[in-house]
Amino acid sequence: EVENMVCEYEKIAEAVVYGVEIPNTNGRAGMAAITLVDGAALNDADLSEMVNVFKKCLPSYAIPVFLRVQEKVETTGTFKYQKNKLKEDSFDPSKTSERLLVLLPGASSYCDVNTEIFDNIQSYQYRF
Repeated sequence: EVENMVCEYEKIAEAVVYGVEIPNTNGRAGMAAITLVDGAALNDADLSEMVNVFKKCLPSYAIPVFLRVQEKVETTGTFKYQKNKLKEDSFDPSKTSERLLVLLPGASSYCDVNTEIFDNIQSYQYRF
């Protein structure tokens, strides 16, 4: 399961994986909402190393295109992950103050989703 494999990265404590739509593409792109282990932070080296770890344990189509770094994963009263709000927010930086990351086509490292990158994704500047 992708969620378990994402947690193989040493700084990731928990992961919730879901699909998000990218304009002008078929299907959905994988996105993971992650929480970090206590005291951990993601630096530039981590953003590259995560890709290497994911490539070793996941097929290319299962590697999350987007990551959302959360303080804690929201659950229901029965401890199921709440994915609806995450799917609604998608990878739009204007809908959350949480850190959003993207693995752009051909890139070897995740980068932050800022307004410019978001707009470029929306206008089909990148082919996923």
